Amino acid sequence: MHKVYDAEDAAVYALLLNQGELVFSLSEKQNFSLKGANIIFGAAEVLHGLEGNTMNTRMISVYSGSDSTITKIPNANLKKFITLYNIGFNITRVVARTVQKSNQLIAYYNENFLNENHHPKKHYIKYYNTILALEKDAENRQIKRLEAFANLKKQTIAYRKGSLFAAKPKSIQHELEGKRIDEYKAEFPPGSVICKQNAPASDLFILNKGRVRVLLGEEEVARIDKPGTIFGEMSLFLNEPRSATLIADANTLVTIINRESLPVISGRIPDFFLRITTTLWVRFKTNIEMIQELENLKPESALFDLQTLQREIGDFMKSERIYWLKTYVDELQNAF
Repeated sequence: MHKVYDAEDAAVYALLLNQGELVFSLSEKQNFSLKGANIIFGAAEVLHGLEGNTMNTRMISVYSGSDSTITKIPNANLKKFITLYNIGFNITRVVARTVQKSNQLIAYYNENFLNENHHPKKHYIKYYNTILALEKDAENRQIKRLEAFANLKKQTIAYRKGSLFAAKPKSIQHELEGKRIDEYKAEFPPGSVICKQNAPASDLFILNKGRVRVLLGEEEVARIDKPGTIFGEMSLFLNEPRSATLIADANTLVTIINRESLPVISGRIPDFFLRITTTLWVRFKTNIEMIQELENLKPESALFDLQTLQREIGDFMKSERIYWLKTYVDELQNAF
């Protein structure tokens, strides 16, 4: 195998695999391969950088087979190509595949960690609940620096794992149906099923308003509430069954785009594939960062993270002279 580019390399151009095999290295321990012809890869991070007028770095290493032929794609051509249906679909499908593989790897690590280590779960939940309480106190008391502190802690893997463990799954108690209101839009009342895990998929969704729960089995793993968010696209581009169940958690309005209407929609919206690709890349980037942390995660990390949080809150209390934060310090001490 020959290295095409390495993780942390500058993403200065996309590439075209004319024919052969690619191996995507998600981590030191996990990789997957793609074989075929006319596969565009390494495009999402370049496009994201071009949109933000920045230069991203590669998140993973990519290797090619000895008989593979690869061509660089100039950035000017890339932005033009992605507006063309066949090429835009090609680029998006490759990115969707990398996101899918990284999702599977995260699920694997999470499951193994839970099976092997039950005690740290309560520490992660305590971490998560502490940050939520801090954030609420900061908002109520209008202490901006404390809000910033809480927001910073919400970016940690300890918080993300705590949110996963603390989630109380809500079973699907009824299966209301959505209602089409025009050719592309549909309304879903609270509790209605937008799509079911393992069901065939032929469309994607764009959230106009409302809130959507994402369930793997009976476990809630995420919520979608930002208008303009594209979701459900993975199954459509990969031509595979739904990987999750989506439930409306409020009165929800979505735009539904099926496979047959993709050419029409992408023709009407020149940046359609660009939006999906860059959104997927941000998701992939977050996944890879989490995988790197999960691979080095040890049972004692949960206690260490909680102790670190206690020390940081204590330091913040002293530097800002917010002495009522001692309640949080004492609560964390009792949780050790």
